[in-house]
This record gives sequence, C-alpha cells and structure tokens, in this order.
Amino acid sequence: MRGILGLVLRKFDIMRNFIFCLVTVFTTALAQAMISRSAVEFQGSASERIEKAVSAAQSQGLRHVKIPEKDPLSEDGVWRIDRAIVVPSGISLILESCTIELKDGVEDDIIRNASFDKAGSVDKAFEVLGVKSKKSVLRGGLRAINVRNAEDFIISNLEIHNPRLNPIAVDKTKNGKLSNMLIGTCDSNALSPCILVHKENDSAQIEFISAYAKGGVLKDESSGAKTRGILNFNDRIDGEDVVMPPLVPTPRKVVRTSGAFLAPSAYVTRDWIVFERDASMKAESYRLSVKPTGVKVVAPDRRGELNAIATLRQLGEEKSRYRNCDFYTGGDIGRPLVLPCCEIEDYPEYPWRAMLIDEGRHFFGKETVKHVLKQMAAHKFNVLHWHLTEDQGWRIEIDAYPELVKRGSVRPCSPVHFACGDEMNTDTYGPFYYTKNDIREILAFAETLGIEVVPEIEFPGHIRAALAAYPEYSCTGEKLTRVPRCTWGVENDVLCVGNEEALKFVEKILDEVVELFPGKIIHIGGDECPTVRWKSCPKCRAKAKSLGIKVEKLQGYVTQRFGAYLAQKGKVIIGWDEILDCDIPKSAMVMSWRGRKGGLKAAKEGRYFVMCPSSHTYFNRTDGNPEDPFAPRNNHQDISLKKVYDFDPAHGLDEESRKYLLGSQACFWSEAIWNRYDLDWRMWPRSCAIAEVLWSGKNKKDFSEFVSGLKKHRLRLISQGVNVAPIYVKKASLP
Repeated sequence: MRGILGLVLRKFDIMRNFIFCLVTVFTTALAQAMISRSAVEFQGSASERIEKAVSAAQSQGLRHVKIPEKDPLSEDGVWRIDRAIVVPSGISLILESCTIELKDGVEDDIIRNASFDKAGSVDKAFEVLGVKSKKSVLRGGLRAINVRNAEDFIISNLEIHNPRLNPIAVDKTKNGKLSNMLIGTCDSNALSPCILVHKENDSAQIEFISAYAKGGVLKDESSGAKTRGILNFNDRIDGEDVVMPPLVPTPRKVVRTSGAFLAPSAYVTRDWIVFERDASMKAESYRLSVKPTGVKVVAPDRRGELNAIATLRQLGEEKSRYRNCDFYTGGDIGRPLVLPCCEIEDYPEYPWRAMLIDEGRHFFGKETVKHVLKQMAAHKFNVLHWHLTEDQGWRIEIDAYPELVKRGSVRPCSPVHFACGDEMNTDTYGPFYYTKNDIREILAFAETLGIEVVPEIEFPGHIRAALAAYPEYSCTGEKLTRVPRCTWGVENDVLCVGNEEALKFVEKILDEVVELFPGKIIHIGGDECPTVRWKSCPKCRAKAKSLGIKVEKLQGYVTQRFGAYLAQKGKVIIGWDEILDCDIPKSAMVMSWRGRKGGLKAAKEGRYFVMCPSSHTYFNRTDGNPEDPFAPRNNHQDISLKKVYDFDPAHGLDEESRKYLLGSQACFWSEAIWNRYDLDWRMWPRSCAIAEVLWSGKNKKDFSEFVSGLKKHRLRLISQGVNVAPIYVKKASLP
C-alpha cells in the first residue's frame, strides 16, 4: 500500500513540476511578446525606420518588431520601402494588417532573411506574421519574399500582389513553414509558379495557399514539401460548377447567369464592389449583378447596400472568422469567395422587421447583443426592440437616479430554471446592467449594420425594479420592500400616477434615454398594468377625479402626457395594445400582441401598428419538438416552424388598413431564456421563417422548398457559431 501511495505522490510531483514549467514558459513568452519595438518609434524613411526597429530589438534582446497598420508619414498609410526588409535570426516581424509596397523602379525583394547570400551562415527561428483582423498585403517587388540559408522559419497570413517574378522563393532551407496566403497572378511573368521551392530544401511545410496562377501555385523541385489546402482558382475560372446556395430570405427575382466571380478576399468587403445610387427605387431595395468581371450593387440608400452585402455573403458561402482562423497568428485562413454569376432584384415587404430581446428577466450582455445584431443583419432584420426595464430588473444606467442600477439591477432570488410551480433558488442575480458607454457601443455597432435600436422603458406597470430603488414613487410608499420582483408574472405595485413627482421621475429618465438613443421611436410599454393600487391610493383617485375619468383610465392619461412630452423632443411613442383601451395621441403607434384585435382597431383609428400576436411571434415558446432538451416546463403553447412560416401579418385587413401595417417581429421574453445559447436555440431556425414572411411576403417559397433550403442554411449558421435548434417539422406539415 505504501509503495502504491509513494508512486502516486511521485507522479503527482512530476505532474506538478510539469505544470509549473509550462506556466512559467507561457508567462515568460507572454511577457516577452508584450515587449516589442515598433517602426513608428524611429525617424527617417519607411525603410530606415523598419531597419532601426529591427536593430534596436536585437540590441535589447527583444524578439518582436511591429509594423503598424498605417505609416503615419504616408498620406494613404502605405509603407513604401526602397529596399528589402531584412529579417535576422530570432526576430518576429509582426505586420499589423498593414500594406507594404516596394517603390516603383526598385529592383529588389520586399522581404528576405539576413543570411540570404552569406555562405556558411544560417538564420534560425525567424517569423513574418500578418496579424489582426485581416491579412497584411505585400505589393510589387522582384519577389515578395525570398528566403535562403534559413531554418525553422514561419511566414504566414499575407496577401501578395503583382511581384515581377515568383511571389515566394525558398532555397537551401530546412523546416520552413508557409501558410495562409492569398497570391495574385504575377504581372510580367504569368506562367511562373507562385511558390518556387528549389532543390536544396528539406521539410518545407506549405498550407492554406489560394492563388490566381496560370503557372500553378507551387513548383517543388525538392519533391519533399508537405502540402495541404492549396487552391488554384484558374482551374475553375468558368464557374459553371458553382452551385447557387440557398438564400434566406428569398429574393424577389433571381436569374442565374453563366460563370462565377472570384473575389479577391475571403470575406465580402466594399472595396471590390461597385456601388451606385438610384433614388427612384424602393427604400432598402437593391439590384445586384454578379459577373465574371466584377460585382455591382444599385440601391437607393445605405440600407439597400447593406441588404445586398448580406445577400453576397450568402452567395459566396462566407465563413465565420472565429471558426476560420489560423491558430498561430489569429489570422483568417479563408479561401477567397467564389460567387455564382447572377442578377438579383430585391426589396422588403414590410419596413418593420424586428426582434425583441427582453433583458429585464435575464441579462445577456454586450457580446450576446452584438452576436444577435450580426445575425439580424444577415437575415435583413432592421429593428432591435430592446426591452431594458421590468419588474424583475432595471438594465440601463441613469445618471440622475443612480439607485436604479444599484438596487434595481439585482434581485435576491429567481425561479428555478425548468422547474414546475414556484420553486425558487436563493442565488443573487446581478447586479447586471448596461452603462451608457456600453449602450453607445452597441448603438454604434447596430448603426454599422443598418439596424435601428428602439428602447423600451416600461411604465406605469412592469416598473417594480425601479420602485425598489425609489419606493416613494409607488402608491405603497416606503412600505414597499426594496428589491425587484423575484417571481415571474404581473406585479400589482405600479407607478403612482397621482404623484406629480413620480411623473417627473419618469420624465427625467426619458430625458436621458432620448439623449442616448438617436432613433425616432421610444417604446413606453403600457401593458399589464393592474389598477388595484390606484383604486386604493388617495393621490390616484384624486387625479382621476380632477381629470373627470375613472381610475381605470389613468393609463390613457399617462400615454397622453408622455406622448406629448416625447413629441416635444422629436420622438414618437409606441406601446402595447392595452394603450388602445383609453384615449391616446393620434401619433401613438401600437404593438398588437393580444391577438389581432389591437392591430385591427389601430388601423381603423388611422394609426401605425406592428402585428405581433403572441400566438405566432413569441418564440420563447417551444417549436413543439418533444425531444427539445431546453423546453421550459411552463411552456403552454407551441409555435411550430410551419406556423411561423404561414403567418400573415396582413390577414383580415382591408386595403385601407394595410397602409398602417408596419410589419412584425420575433419576441424573446426571457423568463426561461438564461443565456446566449438558450437565446440562439429559441431564435433559430424559426427566425429564418419570420424573416421570409417579413421580407419576401407572398413571394416566399412553398414550405417544403423552404425547409429543403433551410437544412443547408442551418449548417451555415452552425459554422458561424450559432446554437441552432434542429429543424422540427411534423410529418403532416409536409406534402
């Protein structure tokens, strides 16, 4: 027994020492990586500054030399050199998404190693690495990269354009690695191979190389190179074998033409698209022309251009950056996009194509919201309805009332996830909220995607978290416990409408919201507001009496007051359909969630509305899959994929009423959605179906054809890191 114990302890000591050494090596390497010299620290020409940075790094025993994205002394940021950059042993030349160009008329390489022409000398362990969000670019040169007399080197994550001979040549090397390159055809010698490996080379590793090369990608005279992932696009230049992928949502008109366009990058970028504006076209529409010679987009506005870009990304089967990257440099290893030639004409059916995210019950955070926004843009949604306040949590920083996030963003307990009944856990939830800078960051990100963010600040009901921070604005006053509501459901404690200070409290909150959100629309909630507290509150009864209305109609007074208040600030209010139960401003818009009646009534009153009945658009409910492992136990109504696809927001409306229908939205109430992965699971693939409804309208495919394309599209989403639920369709749903 003692022998076994001793053996275990010795193995434990060995493992402990190994881990300690591993951590030491890692932290030392990390510290070393953080200490580097940059070419912008020195004076002189571009070549002189780079040479001085290399020399200084060597003299100080440092390894890394950075060439930043922009040369501060160049008008266009390009690093223009007049002689080769020489990389000696042990130096990592870090190219931070920069462009390096050899000056016209200079007969030299762009990069070569220090021992290139030195007999008996060998450079070891040097690197040339493009890093950051895109490959670094080398332009011109006799050869872009020329390596001789070298061992254990790595050259990775680069684009090479227009060298006069072979873009890369290696000679008399050992254990060299060339990876993650995109190489253009040589200008003056198009029949030269892109990479020339001479006879005197040993164990060259060449991988993930894409090229447009009539002379071939690789000529290996040594016959010893290890290769993988090499692609020459000139082998398939006619593009007849390029298949049209599924497009979600379906464009209005698609005509496949002959050939394919070979993009100069692995991702859709504006620099290789020709854009034109045509003001006569419908808002957000576009015409897309893909020909072997290039890509052209005609649109009336920026959103139309962004919609065309979303279609191009699907056409080229663009891969996710997070999946498609080089583990060593963090750079992409994506193959350049191959786009089937086609002509597309497209425009949306509805102007309001939205998603609602409820962060009152559960907080998702910036990265999840950005993740959702990216997928919204990919499917041509254009509005994020951001539900930021609730009985269970207040998620937006308000400078005038710091207690809102101090007390309102944290609750002492929550219902147990997946539980039946009222079982509670005692885990503190929070504090979770967005600072103003967080919100500005998200708004800026949404703006780049063409998505408008509509904030929802709930009142007079669903405001319990705010009252936990400032109980004096409730009808109960200081007797109110100072924590948000912990259970789900409807809360009786609401805003004291008879208290003028309580109304000014809301005004000051809205002042900061209006300053923060640039959009025209502010959602004020207005739903599920019990009147039990108002009926027993002397202030509320007195307010109703002074207005000559019943206490139950104070909701209308609130809507009128804040509709006028926000109108003075250039904003329009929207609220849930309960606001229609009272006299409200003509400009107020409505969301019809309790069936279709609210929308029908709004249309008769000549007001704009969003048709989002809970029976068809509340995707927090399951899709009916009996094998769904994430199904909440309190789910009381399934919303299947087919039910969503068959949804018609305009059903039951006459032609006059349809003028006021803005569209619809997918709603994600978060009582049983705890994090990004739950959210993805509820969101996709059903959001593909509602995207089809809102964009394509009656032009959408039949359901069986939609499901067929959705199977491929689901794999596309998975490759982009989306936690997509299985496509569940009852057999009776398909013909």
